[in-house]
Amino acid sequence: MTVDLSKISKAVQKFVADVAKQEGSKKEIDTKKEYDQLSNYLAGNTGSMNVHEKEFIQGFMIEYENKTAKQAREDEQKRIEESTTENTKDAVKDIKKWMSDKRKIDSDVEAQALASMLKNTAGDLNSADIEYIKNVLIESGYESYVPKEEDAKPDGTAPKQEEKPAVQQAKTETPETSKEKKAENNASTTNDTPQAAEKPAEQAPNPEQKEDPAAPAAPKRRKAARPARHPHIQVETIRTPETPSQKEKEVKGASSNEVISDKPEIKQKEINKSTTNPPKAKTQKKYQITEVGRNKGLKLAGEVKKELAAGVTDNERLVGHLKSVNTGSAYSFVGQFANMRGPQLNQQVFSVSDVFDKIDYNATLHVMKKLLEQAKDVGLAGTPAYNNLQRVITTGETNLKNRTLDDGDPNERTQVEADGAISWLYNEMSKVIK
Repeated sequence: MTVDLSKISKAVQKFVADVAKQEGSKKEIDTKKEYDQLSNYLAGNTGSMNVHEKEFIQGFMIEYENKTAKQAREDEQKRIEESTTENTKDAVKDIKKWMSDKRKIDSDVEAQALASMLKNTAGDLNSADIEYIKNVLIESGYESYVPKEEDAKPDGTAPKQEEKPAVQQAKTETPETSKEKKAENNASTTNDTPQAAEKPAEQAPNPEQKEDPAAPAAPKRRKAARPARHPHIQVETIRTPETPSQKEKEVKGASSNEVISDKPEIKQKEINKSTTNPPKAKTQKKYQITEVGRNKGLKLAGEVKKELAAGVTDNERLVGHLKSVNTGSAYSFVGQFANMRGPQLNQQVFSVSDVFDKIDYNATLHVMKKLLEQAKDVGLAGTPAYNNLQRVITTGETNLKNRTLDDGDPNERTQVEADGAISWLYNEMSKVIK
């Protein structure tokens, strides 16, 4: 800190020098006690000091704040480094080696693999592991891959939303709604007979009364529980498999001296059916991709892309990566090629030079078969997208068997058709996969 001391009084200079000598270095403000003394002196003598003297003292304080913040960051980094497990460090090192630069995360494929680790579905990571992975992503320029909603908990789950206190709800309650609640409570506790329950339902609504958005909604009354409005209709709960015969219906109608037409009877049956057996909401079970399968798929996709981008592709190694895709990793692998603008999986694989015919349709057909098997596990067997890819696979295998393909390679039209079938099924799987 360079300061023109000619503009600083000897008294201020002496005070700062005396404070600095108390603890730590004799020439620096490097302890909390010294910092607080400067702060108190500045607050108590603001009116008697000039601008330069104030900046002189503030400069020492800012230096201390910056030094303290830097030390805190270094301590936190050291804590995370010491608390991170070797397993996590090794996993991050392996992912860094996927693409061109082996010492850092330099691709979306690698960043996505680290983001998948942050989910911590198996519970293998401690809080330091998670912070370590986040720091690697941030330092590598992939901060967008850090899931914001999962920062609060080390197990990867989203933080629980705070419930609003009851006091806040009470403040929004108006006198009208308070009276209405009392009336409802009295009506529900005084009598449990159908006639007592009927009165609030037949009460005329008050057009001037406003609903309180904070008050809980009143429970809906079931239509079948109001026999007083239709005394001539028998409300029967359908609980037994036996249904009354037509003769019994006629006897019931004759005993009540009323003729029950077909329309009300059908309508009442529908009411009974809807109230006694309400339709169950269809909940589609989400399929969970394993962490191992996800990471393997992403890693293999990275290796394939690396070979395809190389000046000289190792075709044998490329085929080996494709044949390594299994049922658990097919979805994650295919996701790195599906819906791409331009050439996709088949078009890219069969665009490389293959002088020794080491690549044929069997390589990508293997990937498509594994994707089909995984789609079956997901529950998509028989869907149009599933059947379409199955047809493409069957046609490809038949052509290979009959040797109708040139050197075993599909033509450009077949490649485009196969890639389209892969993307279609992948998109359908994405709707049911977590």
